[in-house]
Amino acid sequence: SSFEKFANELANSLREKTQGISSSSIQKGIGNIILFDVVENFETEGKNILGKKWANLKSSTIKQRMKQKKWPGQILRNTGILFNSIGVSNNGGKISVGTNIKYAKYLQEKTKFMEARPFIPKELSPNALQDIEDYLLSQLKK
Repeated sequence: SSFEKFANELANSLREKTQGISSSSIQKGIGNIILFDVVENFETEGKNILGKKWANLKSSTIKQRMKQKKWPGQILRNTGILFNSIGVSNNGGKISVGTNIKYAKYLQEKTKFMEARPFIPKELSPNALQDIEDYLLSQLKK
């Protein structure tokens, strides 16, 4: 059929265009775009994921930070340990962005003492999806 012919031609064209492209470099590029999405979320204090800023810190936390001369500041950037621990990994073609900091899960999810302040998105932002699409198209044009 004409559809099968079109599909075969498209598949052959894609094979030719992607022949010189390393899948690991593509995955690294996509991982970096996702990592940038997480960084953007820190910079906007949640607005990148939630569409609104994270819940404010409790007044006792703000007072403590003021004594430490760390306030005013950003909500999840008191020491920089969490922010600096976030990285990209590629395991068998699966791209992951995350951290190995044990307390991160308490910040990501709500506890009985604290509101959730999700810093790693469960879904990519529309900007990240567009950036990935643009990146893949640029790699095909090389």
